Amino acid sequence: MASSHPPAPSSPSSSPRNFTSVTPSTTVTAQMAPHVSPLVNAETLATLEATLLNTSGKVPLHNRYRALFTLKALKSDESINIIAKCFKDKNTLLKHELAYVLGQMGNTAALPILESVVEDLDQHPMVRHEVCPTLCNRSLQLIRRSSSGC
Repeated sequence: MASSHPPAPSSPSSSPRNFTSVTPSTTVTAQMAPHVSPLVNAETLATLEATLLNTSGKVPLHNRYRALFTLKALKSDESINIIAKCFKDKNTLLKHELAYVLGQMGNTAALPILESVVEDLDQHPMVRHEVCPTLCNRSLQLIRRSSSGC
């Protein structure tokens, strides 16, 4: 069965949002993400991390998903490391989405994390299964690259 994933964020608006005043109660959306990359700071990353990991135990699931998709849009090693920490969560559907997002980011820093998830027999099969397309695509890229040099 094909999984459904949220649509790609809409194009950025002409008026960028200021992320210097993000607080734990701020709702960060994927549409804001294109503006956060050049302005991201340690405080913003810490807020996104606390939201995604639900460190307070009170973060609604939809806010956790918003934090996840904001981190996805950043495509940074820092955001990958934050997302990786969330694989300890109990929510299987969220972890499935984590795997999908890491695969979509196109950052090779995610590959060792994805490999560890697919090898972790304690992860739900649905989560491990979501990792496979990314690892297969990467393998095919390497094979094509090495074949073209022959």
